[in-house]
Amino acid sequence: DFWWRGLTGVPVNNWTPWVCGNWLTTLLLIEKDTERRCQAVGKILRSLDIFLDSYAEDGGCDEGPAYWNRAGASLLECLELLHHASGGAIDVYDHPKVRQIGRFPARAQIADHWFVNFADAPATVSPSASVLYAYGKNIGDDGLMRLGAWAASMGDVLPAGPNAGLARQLHALFRLEELGCHHPSSPPYPAASWLPGIQVLTARRHEGTTEGLFVAVKGGTNAESHNHNDVGNVIVYVDGRPVLVDPGVETYSARTFSDERYEIWTMQSAYHNLPEIGGHQQLAARRYLPGGVKYTENDRRAAQSVSCDLSDEKACFRADIGGAYPSEAGVVSWVREVTLDRVGKGTVSVRESVRCTGPKEIVFNLITPCEVTVESGVVRLGSRPLPGDRLAGAATLHHDDELAVETEFITIDDPRLRESWGDRLHRVRLRPADPVTVGEWVFEAHGA
Repeated sequence: DFWWRGLTGVPVNNWTPWVCGNWLTTLLLIEKDTERRCQAVGKILRSLDIFLDSYAEDGGCDEGPAYWNRAGASLLECLELLHHASGGAIDVYDHPKVRQIGRFPARAQIADHWFVNFADAPATVSPSASVLYAYGKNIGDDGLMRLGAWAASMGDVLPAGPNAGLARQLHALFRLEELGCHHPSSPPYPAASWLPGIQVLTARRHEGTTEGLFVAVKGGTNAESHNHNDVGNVIVYVDGRPVLVDPGVETYSARTFSDERYEIWTMQSAYHNLPEIGGHQQLAARRYLPGGVKYTENDRRAAQSVSCDLSDEKACFRADIGGAYPSEAGVVSWVREVTLDRVGKGTVSVRESVRCTGPKEIVFNLITPCEVTVESGVVRLGSRPLPGDRLAGAATLHHDDELAVETEFITIDDPRLRESWGDRLHRVRLRPADPVTVGEWVFEAHGA
């Protein structure tokens, strides 16, 4: 009857394999009655089946790469326990969905510890080296093994913080020699990855390197696990350094999982790289209340007509994000097309095509850790130091001359956000001179 078992109709998330892993460990260590042990393992297998069934075939984790450490990573720990305890009889590493879930972190990595951080995820993640390596070894994926070995070489051998625990530290200790001997220890950095289940595209200019522009964009819904109102959000990095960002999530509090969740600024679409339409932000399709999760499935607040085209020359994402906004916004359609062009200098462009029921005031919001300088038709984004000896990127953002540009500081007091961004972010707000019924705008990012 616990919701995380998946038997009540409530969607499951990382809790399922996380709890099942601890349950299974305890069961195998202390339960001496064979019948009781088999019954309990049967319950665990059923819940893990439900968890697997909740994922699309691409293995995308809508909770983000930080929560993968307790979703896909905990699944791997369950599978290893089951494989060992059954003498190899329970072996599902060749299951396509199991394999794809394991590959998610490599697809979400931008550069070093920077990861695509849609949903409740920080922008910087320390992945579990031993879990990544073991997952890659079990499914025969050399890129994932390399990612694990790289994490170990960066000092992430013994996990700490919320992703630690005795079981995971033992998991790492028994693989120290293997982790240290695997070469090369550089991440795979795939050229592009399209995950249609969660509607997330990641693409970089050159495979295997952080040089040049990187872009990530999502469609999805505002009814996701650990949801932010961010349908259509886009992230841009230059040479492995952040330029346009998702702020991430503040330190958790009771408010985070209450009916006040979307009063927190990091959850709101106006503090993502998204438009405001007629004074309206996106709405959530799920409310978090004390005592459990309540749903409003009558409106999923989802992207529509989503497509992705990949080639050697470009990666292009297209979606109508208008359905994420309330009816009062008067949106007939808002088609966002995001393109990474690898030819020539390599640019990221965002084309906005809008139709409304009547004249609407439009504001384009952009969130950046960079220093901001405004010129006619150009926003210059300059590098600045960030915590952890990191740097923000440098880029120029070209836009239609008729847009008025305002800038403002976002002062950061929360310690969790400060780990990524220091004491501030900037919000750039671009406005057409007059309300519009039909309009089209193009924004183009160039590396400085």
